Amino acid sequence: MNPNFRELSVALTSTGSGKNMQDLDATLNTTISKFQLEKYLIKDLHVEGDVNNGKGKITSTYKDENLNLDLN
Repeated sequence: MNPNFRELSVALTSTGSGKNMQDLDATLNTTISKFQLEKYLIKDLHVEGDVNNGKGKITSTYKDENLNLDLN
């Protein structure tokens, strides 16, 4: 209930199985189409991931005039 946070719009697709983190198999495809904190707006941030037997990679890249992000 923080008034500084504005609208958040997310599309998420994921699948997975496993009893714990060590045997987790999962895929993740997420798009944050809109996220706003006060006047700063992030649009179309994509996050993808693939995990097999608890190990894998989650990646994202995003760039605007204020932010240059590489998530590996």
